[in-house]
Amino acid sequence: MRTASLAATIPLALGVPLALGVPLALGVPLALPASRALRAPRALGALLALGAIAIVPTASADPPNTQLDPLWQVEVHAGYGLAVSGSGAQMSKRATPLTLSAIVGFAFNVDPPMFGFGGVVVETLDRSAVGGLFGVKYAPRDSRMHLAAGGTLLVAPESLLGATASGGLCRRQTASLGLCGDVQITSYFAGSDLPEGRTVTQIQLVLGAVFDVR
Repeated sequence: MRTASLAATIPLALGVPLALGVPLALGVPLALPASRALRAPRALGALLALGAIAIVPTASADPPNTQLDPLWQVEVHAGYGLAVSGSGAQMSKRATPLTLSAIVGFAFNVDPPMFGFGGVVVETLDRSAVGGLFGVKYAPRDSRMHLAAGGTLLVAPESLLGATASGGLCRRQTASLGLCGDVQITSYFAGSDLPEGRTVTQIQLVLGAVFDVR
């Protein structure tokens, strides 16, 4: 007795990737014995399931190529502006010295991104002095803005102690170099170079560069 056969045609669209991405041609004929006809739907379902699994995108084992936050920063600044002393009728105004500074910053907090910094400051032109500065800086990610606050101590030839606050923008030139512009306010309230009972407030435009070290 001859075994009847079942001719089935699978209407798969040309180019549908299954398993290893091999395209199946339109109208692939399958010749199946009648005894296996009932198994055809199950086998076809398993084949389609394997194909679906093969084309589902999987997460890459490699980490994304993201830019790491800098651990250290080196900055150089030059500032010049207006100094105000006294109040009322006794208020005096004059140009500030040209202030040069070199600063090293270190990241101590990840979120929000915070840097501690310290460095050397030199005043020149109409007044000569040397000292140091210190403080903290907030530099949010994906932003050009930064804010800083700290103190300045001049030790030679006379002493001056003041509080400093600044804010500005940095524009990236390369991945590790940025050019910055800030407005900085320094208020000197103690020291031998300060007239008795008076404070001196400096408002300066500061230009500089920052170098990231990762």
